[in-house]
Amino acid sequence: MSDSEDDFMSDKFLVEVPKAAPKTYSDRRNLASLASHRKAQAGQQKTHKQMEEERRREGLATSLFDKAATGSAEGEGGPKALQFMQKMGWTPGQSLGKQRSESPPPAKRRRQEGGADEEEVEEDSAPARGGIGSSSRGRVEPLRISLWQGRKGLSARSPSPPPLPSNRDHHQLDPKRLERLGKATDDYRSRQRRDFEEKEVEKKESKARDQLVQLDEQKGVKFHPLHVMPADPLGTLPPPLLKLIYPAQAISPPSSPVASPAPPVIDPPPERERLVSNAERLREQMRREMLSELGAGEEQDVKFGVPSKEEDRPPRDDDTATREPAVDYGEIDWAEMVSGTKRVLRMDPREHLKYLISQLRHEHLYCFWCSFKYGSYDEMDGPGGCPGEEEDDH
Repeated sequence: MSDSEDDFMSDKFLVEVPKAAPKTYSDRRNLASLASHRKAQAGQQKTHKQMEEERRREGLATSLFDKAATGSAEGEGGPKALQFMQKMGWTPGQSLGKQRSESPPPAKRRRQEGGADEEEVEEDSAPARGGIGSSSRGRVEPLRISLWQGRKGLSARSPSPPPLPSNRDHHQLDPKRLERLGKATDDYRSRQRRDFEEKEVEKKESKARDQLVQLDEQKGVKFHPLHVMPADPLGTLPPPLLKLIYPAQAISPPSSPVASPAPPVIDPPPERERLVSNAERLREQMRREMLSELGAGEEQDVKFGVPSKEEDRPPRDDDTATREPAVDYGEIDWAEMVSGTKRVLRMDPREHLKYLISQLRHEHLYCFWCSFKYGSYDEMDGPGGCPGEEEDDH
């Protein structure tokens, strides 16, 4: 390629696009109105399906006879079949078939003949039942066209409208049942709340009782009737007082353990002995030997169900040293404590807690709710001290 020829990639071969003239406000307004008008027309235009449905309804609503009459008036011939039927003597609005005069009913005909009984007349005078061929007149209107409705058939009816919504929800329970359910729910909640409150009171009662026992021991008081827990009298009553209040439940001195004989091994019945195999018989024998004694070794003398020699020996005085030390109650007149202890045992947890808190407050200047021991009544009741005796005050 020579230098005189233009390069095909140069800008010379590009078509220069003319610059668009600037649009005025009126031009832009006209374009916007035209676009909105076309958009409105597109929204109002019917779809192809809607137009097809309208033409179908219009065609089904128009009779062919009317079309034929319109065509003959305009000079056009009607359908060939209609022209052929008209040549045979048929006119629009006339039924098909041979025209016959209506015959009198059978009862009237028999009366005219003069040979009918009363019963036969009553039977014949009954209204005729409908059926095939029961109509004396032919069909005037042709069969209507029924469009296919899916799998419903040609003569299917239009779907029935949905039922009207009821006043109350379908999932709503019966008012009486709902009332019983609400009552049962309230009872359950109240029962759970009551159980929780009782457990909380029992916890506070046990804590207050332990605190009172600790403070009484610091002052040298060995026992007080409020030390007894009404819910656990056997575990909190001292043995001397337990003998006076519950003689039958008094703890008796431990007796020497009696060696319980080993459980006898029951042989299987003869019927089972005949049914078990040799392997099962061997396993049964091994199980008996394992239950009777262990193999040779350090634990050779240990047997299941047979007490050891240490258990056979009578208890010695040295064994009492390993047990819990007995509480030295000192010289306490337990007979005077019986009436007060019985009164405490008749208390419920709330009443017992109330007496424990009062005893801690007035005897030891200790507030259970503050968990603090004051030095004097003035400090406890003064400003900055205990706000009150009740839990709600704190």
